[in-house]
Amino acid sequence: MSYMIGIDPARVYTEADALAGKCPALGTIGTLQDGRVYVMCKVSTGNVTNGHLVTIDRSHNIASTTNTSNPLTAANRLGVALSHTTTLTASTSQLIWVQLFGPCVVLASLSALPNIVLYPGSVTGAVDDAGSGNSSASSYIGGLILNSTSSLASTLCNAILNYPRFVLVQA
Repeated sequence: MSYMIGIDPARVYTEADALAGKCPALGTIGTLQDGRVYVMCKVSTGNVTNGHLVTIDRSHNIASTTNTSNPLTAANRLGVALSHTTTLTASTSQLIWVQLFGPCVVLASLSALPNIVLYPGSVTGAVDDAGSGNSSASSYIGGLILNSTSSLASTLCNAILNYPRFVLVQA
């Protein structure tokens, strides 16, 4: 794993770019001048659009969280894909920077509230404060909070990341 300062988090790379050495290796950690931290990952299934909450496996493959995500068995890290306001989509096998730390925008369900516990939402890649999309009431998303109430369903909402992950609640 390597470390870079000064990256372009809006850039989407192809497998051909990776094979030609035109992009950082999977797992490379990158930061911006403002302290935001990213990791280079590969989309494993489906399309990922900006603001999607994604799981990151140990091989740095990502997939959008869904309402059937099972945090109790998910040992994967979480991050926000393409966490800026530019509309972009990354498809299967493309490489992107996934944000782990700092201010970002994340896809949120309607009326998700700030500064409270979040869960995977009922919309793919979204977060929700109700827990309705979460398959287990005994876990939640730690390290991710919204800054404001989301005003529309499936809208990008300002948030703060602090190395997000699924957290189990002890009974």
